Amino acid sequence: MSRLPDWAVLLLFCLVFSFQVILAATQKSATFDEPANLASGYVEVTAGDYWLLPENLPFVKQLAALPLLFMDVKVPPPPHPDNDGRLFGWRFLYESNDGDRLLLLGRLAVLPLALLLGCCVYLWTKQLFGKAAALFALFLFTFDPNLLGHAGLVTTDLAVTCLMFVAVYGLYRLTHEISLTGFLLPGVALGLSLLTKFTLYTLLLILLLLAVAASLAPQPLLLRLPGHPPRQVSGRVRKLGTFLVVLVGTGLVAYGLMWAAYRFRYEAFVVGGVASPRALAHVLPVQPFLGKAFLWAGEARLLPEAYLYGFSLLLRKSGEFPAFLMGKIREGGWWYYFLATFLIKTPAALLVLIGVGLGVQGRRWREDPLRTAFLLGPVLVYFTLISVSGWNIGHRHLLPIY
Repeated sequence: MSRLPDWAVLLLFCLVFSFQVILAATQKSATFDEPANLASGYVEVTAGDYWLLPENLPFVKQLAALPLLFMDVKVPPPPHPDNDGRLFGWRFLYESNDGDRLLLLGRLAVLPLALLLGCCVYLWTKQLFGKAAALFALFLFTFDPNLLGHAGLVTTDLAVTCLMFVAVYGLYRLTHEISLTGFLLPGVALGLSLLTKFTLYTLLLILLLLAVAASLAPQPLLLRLPGHPPRQVSGRVRKLGTFLVVLVGTGLVAYGLMWAAYRFRYEAFVVGGVASPRALAHVLPVQPFLGKAFLWAGEARLLPEAYLYGFSLLLRKSGEFPAFLMGKIREGGWWYYFLATFLIKTPAALLVLIGVGLGVQGRRWREDPLRTAFLLGPVLVYFTLISVSGWNIGHRHLLPIY
């Protein structure tokens, strides 16, 4: 395997991984979110209606709906704005159409995100530790049950994992060379991640902390600007200022993508020139400060209406979900919920390998602090934030740390 060129390794990975996912996707029944995600994604793409499921963001939904554009799809009457969009999803799939066929096509459309993630894992591992390590990492990725279980679903969890990894990888590449084109990878990944799940705002904090870590590293930055010769940026203050500019540029790319996903239109749904009757004021978070912030953002039209509505609705519901762990149900969950699920649902062999890897690499962690910050920092920050969030509604939220 070590003699194979990279393209052959990645092609073999794509074939083996896809075979496993497609075989499983043809046998799995629909999960709780999939019918509503696929139905609302199709309506968003074809009619520009963003009201069906605003708390589930559009990227994965619209991606999964693209194959349906080439089929004769029947859409049931839309529900009243106050009705459950999930019921509409079941009617869309199983009363109006061949649900199994549509669901399989939607799942296949999401699969490339998992393949992109695996390819990036291989390429970054090779850059950091060599080809042998990259092959081993790709082997673990190819047969990891947690990744395989979510790679073929019309849900957001694998997409979140992919986009977070690509954004961090893109920022790491900028620590070696900063260029205008270098903004695109982390910028696009950040924008799509913010269009995938609201919890991905933790990625903003992660990128900021990594930028600070890169500024404190001893090596200078290589800056390449059009029309200017390459030059090095040294000194912590100058490097930090450079990275802040990088993050601002990345943020602007992401902000543009967020508006593009909603057709550069504030209103969530317009019929006959009249906007949808839903009002942001009805779903404001219970915290007064957050409520005023969302009202102000809506009046200023800083973000699309459906985006603000879904985000506000999610925050309002954040304390309403009971948690289940090892036979017990509890409001608000447990701080150790994800630690417990990680120990239970991670294959025992992988737990051993993680421990051995940390021990064997002990000295090398100190040899390159910047590499260590990019490898361990996102894991520790994300794990801490998701643990204290109270969203104890599934081990799937831990996929990014794998």
